[in-house]
Amino acid sequence: MSPLTLKPLYKHIAKLWNTFTGDSDSFDIEARIFHAIVIIATVLLTINGLTTCIIGMAAESVYAFAFIPVLWLMYYLSRYKGKPGLSIIILGALGNAECIGVYFLTGGSNGDNLLMLTAITFILLAVAPKKQLKVWIPLNCAILVGLIFAEYLHPEWVVPLYDDPAIRLMDQAQSYLIFFVLLVIIIMLIKSNYYTEKRLADLRELELIKSNEAKNKLFSIVAHDLRAPLASVQNYLELLKQVYLTEEEKSHIQDNLLNSTKHTSEMLTNILSWSKAQMDGMSLNFVKVNLERSLNPTVALQQHMAKEKGIELICPEPSEMIVTADPDMLQLVVRNIISNAIKFTPAGGKISVSYEEREKECYIIISDNGIGIAKENHEQVFSLKSQSTYGTNNEKGVGLGLVLSKNYVELQNGKIWFESEEGSGTTFFLSFGLN
Repeated sequence: MSPLTLKPLYKHIAKLWNTFTGDSDSFDIEARIFHAIVIIATVLLTINGLTTCIIGMAAESVYAFAFIPVLWLMYYLSRYKGKPGLSIIILGALGNAECIGVYFLTGGSNGDNLLMLTAITFILLAVAPKKQLKVWIPLNCAILVGLIFAEYLHPEWVVPLYDDPAIRLMDQAQSYLIFFVLLVIIIMLIKSNYYTEKRLADLRELELIKSNEAKNKLFSIVAHDLRAPLASVQNYLELLKQVYLTEEEKSHIQDNLLNSTKHTSEMLTNILSWSKAQMDGMSLNFVKVNLERSLNPTVALQQHMAKEKGIELICPEPSEMIVTADPDMLQLVVRNIISNAIKFTPAGGKISVSYEEREKECYIIISDNGIGIAKENHEQVFSLKSQSTYGTNNEKGVGLGLVLSKNYVELQNGKIWFESEEGSGTTFFLSFGLN
């Protein structure tokens, strides 16, 4: 069979393995390794039980098979009850108890109990929490030394296990082979999980670096853009105090200051919303939203700003379409997109807002005949990488509105995209599943 033919089988086995061992989001690395060890140990103990039964060591076979249900009880407690710590305590306690209990009955140092005790210690080192290791390591060392010292003082306590040297060789050979396989698999699991965690840590670090770069850029722009309107207000007040201005000059300056403070207020609203999302995460309030009742007041408020700039903002036709969304978040998205359209549409232009039903989805369409977006900038529209630009009346923005809009639409299980051609305007589309 070719590798391509076997690929689906490998994927299926990997998926099944992850199901049994648990995913990294729900279980830490120690718990996942413990679950894997239970599965592997079950196979190895079954082989051990069958082998010892075949060579005539019935007692050893019983011990092997009896431990399998205990392993799966521990697996159940860890995997489905969320108590890996308790499972590991049971493993250490029962494993050590069995080693002590049958040590002298199974040949003492001539048997495989010391090997089993070493295997249990190694497993505990791999999966036990840090606090438990402070107990298990000295305890297992004490048990090992104690058993050997007791056998040294009282060799008569040891019951011979092997009558035939050939049987002894076979039993010890399979015991060492099982220990070797278990050792190799555990180390491979540890290394595999380590590299997986390292890759995830590297990705998180890269995302953090990108996030910090975006924040630094944003705060740099914000610091500049907040300084400008404040400086304008200060200069105006100084002019009023020191220089005589005509009413026409005062009116002109006041109009400029009003526009500047409006854009600054809008920018601050977006920054506060973005900052809150970064620090606290977003709290969504999903309800059934009638688009007309929820969004038309927002559109009406933007009409005033459009009128001041000499732009016609066409309101949507009456509609009874209902979607499940967060109304405040949806209003902020629509307000940001309309505001952006006003910013990049010259006087005498048109902006239209409409609601449409397409293929069981609700579309909110915001279209303008403004200056459009250059093709080379399309990929950066929804990111903080985009350069801060000036509108047709020198309106300044940080580009955060569209970043927020994309995040908020996707949080509401919607989609956002746009079509634009430089010099011919831009159309933004928002789609949500109809209620």
